[in-house]
Amino acid sequence: MLSRRLFAVLFTSVAALSVLATAYALGVRAGQRSLIAVPVPLSVDAPQQSRLDGLDLRLGQFEARLLRLETLGRRLVQLAQLPAQEFNFDAPPAAPTAAVEQRAQAVSRRIESQDVQLPVLETALVSRRMAAALRPDGRPVDRGVLSSLYGERADPLSGELAQHQGIDIAGGAGTAVVAAAAGVVSAAGWREGYGTIVEITHGNGFVTRYAHAQRSLVVAGQTVRRGQPVALLGESGRTTGPHLHFEVLRDGRPVDPLALARR
Repeated sequence: MLSRRLFAVLFTSVAALSVLATAYALGVRAGQRSLIAVPVPLSVDAPQQSRLDGLDLRLGQFEARLLRLETLGRRLVQLAQLPAQEFNFDAPPAAPTAAVEQRAQAVSRRIESQDVQLPVLETALVSRRMAAALRPDGRPVDRGVLSSLYGERADPLSGELAQHQGIDIAGGAGTAVVAAAAGVVSAAGWREGYGTIVEITHGNGFVTRYAHAQRSLVVAGQTVRRGQPVALLGESGRTTGPHLHFEVLRDGRPVDPLALARR
């Protein structure tokens, strides 16, 4: 009796296993056909894909702006004639096909480089501009006639040979006399021989003097810019007529103003 029941159970189990095996085999074959026919991609939900697309777009915009900035940096170095080897605006960008993370790292490195270089470039340009503004190479009188040159000449009053330490520009009394460069007024008033004089210190060893003025328009300690009126042309002091006596000193020694002045 027991053997018959055991035989029935075994028969039933074998039949069930056979059905399951057949169904499994059919399912695998069906699955294989499905995998071959339609590849299944890695799933990325829509919000995540949208964020990735937005990040890629913003990164592209940063790369374009950084490229323009680097191009401008190279141009400024060339225009200012600064040593090109001291500045590097040619950092290679990441390949467009690189992963977003690699591109972001490349942009970060380029930005860090510009953070160091741009302040140095700004300082160099400002220093260059300030040096140009302080160099006394402007014209002290807009209208006038050059009546006496720098160097040895016969003194107009005594007739004796003497060193003329500036240039003379004849003009109408009351004509504006302007600063040849930016600086600080170091003297304004009367000085023996010069008459009413304005003296401006420009830095880098340069000093300019404007003598025989009708009157001064500035006071000592005042800051002036290039082209600012500082006096009125006159004939005060030791002179034969209305004119400006203009001197330029460098490190305390007179130099020819025409060597600096714009023609």
